Amino acid sequence: MIRVIIERELKAECLEDYFALILKAKRDAGHKQGFLGGELYQDINEPNRLTIIASWQDIDSWRKWTDSEERVSLLESMKPLLSRDERVSVLESKAF
Repeated sequence: MIRVIIERELKAECLEDYFALILKAKRDAGHKQGFLGGELYQDINEPNRLTIIASWQDIDSWRKWTDSEERVSLLESMKPLLSRDERVSVLESKAF
C-alpha cells in the first residue's frame, strides 16, 4: 500500500468551488481499481491550504489514476482556483 499526499493552496474566494470539485474527484477515484480511500485536511491557521491523504493499493494504481482523463480534466478545472501548483508526494511504508 502507498499513501499519496497532495498539498494545494487555493485563492481565498475559491474554497466552495474547490470543495465541489474535490468531492467529484473522490467519487471518480473511488471507482478506480486500487483506490482504498482518502481524507481532506484543512490547515487551521491557513484555511486556504488543503492537504489530501489518499491510500492506493500500489504505485501502478496511482499512476493509472494520474494519467486518467478524469484526473487530467479535474486538474484543468482546478487550476484557476489554485494560487500555486499542487505538490504531490508518494510514500511507501518501510519496515524498520
